[in-house]
Amino acid sequence: MSIRALKKVRLQVKQALIKRGSKKNHKPSVAQAQSWFNVLNKALFDERLKMPSMDIKQLKNAMGECTCIWDARKIKCPKNELPVDHVDSEDVKFSITLRTKFDTWKDFIETLAHEMVHLHQMTIDRDPTSNHNANFYKWRPKFKKFNLALSL
Repeated sequence: MSIRALKKVRLQVKQALIKRGSKKNHKPSVAQAQSWFNVLNKALFDERLKMPSMDIKQLKNAMGECTCIWDARKIKCPKNELPVDHVDSEDVKFSITLRTKFDTWKDFIETLAHEMVHLHQMTIDRDPTSNHNANFYKWRPKFKKFNLALSL
């Protein structure tokens, strides 16, 4: 992406945060999540992430989740690890699920970006645990440039 295009998308994110960031009781749609996935993918991840399936549903104890699903009969990997050597296989699917309601619009964007970091860990970094480790927190400086928080 050119420097000009990157500046444009950074500005888009910052302006959206100023305009909508404090909007209360935000209820996202799948289409909105997909649209902002594309914006954040350009801004934060240099368009390296592939669009996973997206879902909006009731989640207990979580604001969002990024999951990897595979057929263990076809793809073998160590217990409690992801099949990172097979992320390009058609037998491995990725999904991001977001809750139905966020306290603010900014919470929605930060949660989506948070789950995108996990997707990056799985598909690009090929981190077999893809949890809140050093690989995850290395994104904090980049998030800060966009006035986004990266936390648990």
